[in-house]
Amino acid sequence: MIRSGKLITPHVAQFDRDLCRSKIIQCDETPLQVLKGPDRPASSHSYMWVR
Repeated sequence: MIRSGKLITPHVAQFDRDLCRSKIIQCDETPLQVLKGPDRPASSHSYMWVR
């Protein structure tokens, strides 16, 4: 996995540069439960934003 990550790093970096130059960036706001968040109960709302 580490080797694969190193191989795709330049492609991910180029994708990020292209994405940041776009006029519109779409994101997905996914709710999830974080069981051991600092100073937060497990029942609180947490979100993961995916570009």
